[in-house]
Amino acid sequence: MVRRAAAHDIFQDTRVSAMTAIDAVTRLRPTRNRRGYTYEFDLSSMSGTLTITELPDGRPAEIFVKVAKQGSTLAGLCESLSIATSLALQHHTPVIDVVRRMLNTRFEPSGLTGDPDVPFATSLSDYIARRLAVDYLDHNELAQLNLAHPERHSLAQGAG
Repeated sequence: MVRRAAAHDIFQDTRVSAMTAIDAVTRLRPTRNRRGYTYEFDLSSMSGTLTITELPDGRPAEIFVKVAKQGSTLAGLCESLSIATSLALQHHTPVIDVVRRMLNTRFEPSGLTGDPDVPFATSLSDYIARRLAVDYLDHNELAQLNLAHPERHSLAQGAG
């Protein structure tokens, strides 16, 4: 006679495997001294900077987005977006997945950016995604996302 698994048994097994998976994930905290790049942008008359810091192996670890309108709702949202994106990168989320989720989002401000590598963005999230893509994705990954490869590519890959 085959014994059917009780709901309690299934829950216990799921909880144990989930706990094991959580224990296996470690946060990659950037070192105290780290390399980083800061980009100025002017997205539809909103000035700001995007700073990307790296892990010792050259992968992005943190992003910081600062906009000229300090204290505004937009500045608060930028800080939240920076924290969420940084945590995703530090918890082993591949850059291509981060880029894929933020790419082509549409909201204001949008338009020309003043950044020669990322001349146009449909939103601030789209600008961040495109900047990460230009600096950290290879030709094949850019092709998967239907992004053209800029002539000047990737500080992470040694050019620039």
